[in-house]
Amino acid sequence: MIGPLVLAVASVLTIVSGTPQRDHAKVAIGGTQPWTAHFRMPLVVRAPNGVTKIRYTCLNLGCVVPPLDSSDAPDGTERPDDADGKNGHPANAFTATVRHHQASFTFVSVLLDRFGTLEVLAKPEDEQFKKDPGVRFYLTAY
Repeated sequence: MIGPLVLAVASVLTIVSGTPQRDHAKVAIGGTQPWTAHFRMPLVVRAPNGVTKIRYTCLNLGCVVPPLDSSDAPDGTERPDDADGKNGHPANAFTATVRHHQASFTFVSVLLDRFGTLEVLAKPEDEQFKKDPGVRFYLTAY
């Protein structure tokens, strides 16, 4: 008997840099949770023609990406409405504009409820690429 045919679909995106990364998570003195980790290396993807925006989403439960101040947020980086931390939406994503076939986002600070490896999905936001599986970055907090 032959098993079911599994087709792997490759993303139109390719990772340029940013994975893997490691950081020692910290908690405020006298605090409990959440833990804070700082990942300074940008997560960079290369995109083909037609891709104008990339959505970076932290997939782990309990992962919160705090708002960026203007010095940390490059032009074209914004939080999508469905990831604003309001109305039941998790605050776990940002979008970045593609420039010269590349987009990048830096998880300067991430709040998490446990140590381990964070999985960040980078995926095109453009309608014609909605079914693209995206690429994954791995950030370890220890």
